[in-house]
Amino acid sequence: MLQILTKDGATTTNLGDEVARGAVITDKGEMLFPNPNPPMLDAGKAAKPKEEAKDEGPVDLFAPTMRTALYQAMTLSSIVGLGVLCPTNPAFHNMLTTFSLAVVAGYQSVWGVKPALHTPLMSITNAISGVTAVGGLLILGGGYLPHTIP
Repeated sequence: MLQILTKDGATTTNLGDEVARGAVITDKGEMLFPNPNPPMLDAGKAAKPKEEAKDEGPVDLFAPTMRTALYQAMTLSSIVGLGVLCPTNPAFHNMLTTFSLAVVAGYQSVWGVKPALHTPLMSITNAISGVTAVGGLLILGGGYLPHTIP
């Protein structure tokens, strides 16, 4: 970055370079912000003809919201059903409930994020999952072959 913005020890503004243009906000008293899109992003816009905006009225969100609510209700009902079927082993039911709720919460939190942010979000999620796995191994009794079976 510094090699692009400096030449022979002095700063330069090569506005033809994509990286330099993205980093420069003002040049010789002229405001250059916001930066223009790179040419590859603007290439598809020129090819598409503009269509007239159609007034379709309000969007009905009842059906998708009802579908999502039904899926979540069925999932939670199955957890309760497993609790009824497995009354002798409450530890299994507790772990299954925690896992199921974590899956639902994780899905809902990732689904609401813009696609451009999925990679950073997933890298953080994977790091947390790794720490959780190490914690699980320590709870099992440590070592590669735990001496207890929960």
